[in-house]
Amino acid sequence: MKIRKGDTVKIAIGKDSGRTGKVLRVLPSESVVVVEGCNVYKKHIKGDGQKKESAIVEISKPISVSNVQLVCPACGETSRIGFEIDEKGGKQRVCKKCKKSIDGNKQTGKQKKESTPKKKTGRRTARKSSAKKGKAVKSSKKSKKASNSKKSKK
Repeated sequence: MKIRKGDTVKIAIGKDSGRTGKVLRVLPSESVVVVEGCNVYKKHIKGDGQKKESAIVEISKPISVSNVQLVCPACGETSRIGFEIDEKGGKQRVCKKCKKSIDGNKQTGKQKKESTPKKKTGRRTARKSSAKKGKAVKSSKKSKKASNSKKSKK
């Protein structure tokens, strides 16, 4: 998705059309975003009479990405987003109108510091190594019963 958490967007379609807000959450699997102060609904919460109190809470519901336009931080206009690969090999989001980078100096993709892989330790690796060496691994109750029934038949 081209829109990320923290971006400023303008609502193009719906009851909040024309409003701008900051993106709070991005759900790429459903292709929706949650925008601060837009698409707000009221939810009634029932209390249990002892600890929880009954209340009416305002909740921002998700909006489809197709109904939202990014506001470029450089030119301040809504625009489409493109991608460019910079000298360091990183991928940058670019405003289609002013051709300036949207991400600024943020680290993206290959630019991030790579950590050394850690050696796996724990129960799972110990089990695998003992099974490879030929050591017997505990069998389940069902397999014991099956083996006992075979012996009794003979």
